[in-house]
Amino acid sequence: MDKTPCVAIIPAKGISERFPGKNKALFLGVPLWRLAANVAAGSGVFSEVIISTDDPTIFNEASGVCSRIMRPPILSAEGVGVQAVVFHVLSTLPEFPKSFCVVLPTSPLRKVGHLVAMWEKFSKSSQQALLSVRLVPKPHEYFLEMRTGYVDRIDPPEWRQWWIHDGTALFCETRAFLQHFDFYKIPMDAFPIPQEESVDVNTEQDLVWAEFLAVREAERVQL
Repeated sequence: MDKTPCVAIIPAKGISERFPGKNKALFLGVPLWRLAANVAAGSGVFSEVIISTDDPTIFNEASGVCSRIMRPPILSAEGVGVQAVVFHVLSTLPEFPKSFCVVLPTSPLRKVGHLVAMWEKFSKSSQQALLSVRLVPKPHEYFLEMRTGYVDRIDPPEWRQWWIHDGTALFCETRAFLQHFDFYKIPMDAFPIPQEESVDVNTEQDLVWAEFLAVREAERVQL
């Protein structure tokens, strides 16, 4: 099935509980939302790059960078998922695209090559969605629990190979999304991202770590 055109959707609300102003935080001098827009546009994969925000600063600064949608405040309330934001964006378009890609601003190590490679896989796949994932590190062989006067050793649960969505990208057929409105009910394939190329920024410490990895990689390339 032809999955073009495909649009990129960047959810970038202004409020964040754990990391205030997270989507506007600077990564090596560039706001996270702008970095996501630049990489999406630079990939050449998308017919349109659209940012959805409730923040006037992001909305105004996005002029000339990408398409903009000012979302209603209810879509930025605590507990509202990205599905509702995606549906709102799709409903504002003149016609539904064949597919879309959710590009979270909180994945600053995302590169053009990630999006191009994922699109190549998604466009040729019989699956209706493709999710970037990162392997969860294996826990220690045991843990310690501290109580007054005691330190107990606790064995961890049986280890399995666990993965999480890392925020790099989620490609999805629009028809499947409108049918299920739940990404995890859609036939989906996974696209593993190496740990050194993936940081999902939820705290200021995450951002510092992502910058460290980016600088280290740039220095390695220059050697």
